[in-house]
Amino acid sequence: MLSDSLNLRLPFDGWGIRRSDGRLVKFGAALLHSDGTADTLSCVGYSMGTTDHLTIGPCVTDHLHQPFVAARITASDSVTIAKILWLSWTGE
Repeated sequence: MLSDSLNLRLPFDGWGIRRSDGRLVKFGAALLHSDGTADTLSCVGYSMGTTDHLTIGPCVTDHLHQPFVAARITASDSVTIAKILWLSWTGE
């Protein structure tokens, strides 16, 4: 059986994980506010280094309004996640 892998797709098809059964699972994320509204993170990418991983973050066109109380990660189908690493910083 083939293992799951990260795949680059056409620009409008997005990034995702290709499961061993051939299905492409796409991901999204939002930062949540205490009033129930959310700001969407619309940049998804693939990073290569010592380990391969899927990255979700804000694009320059995203409008984010702090403060946030939580984050929501969504997937288009079932997938097992080995690890989630959250990085957050403030900057100029």
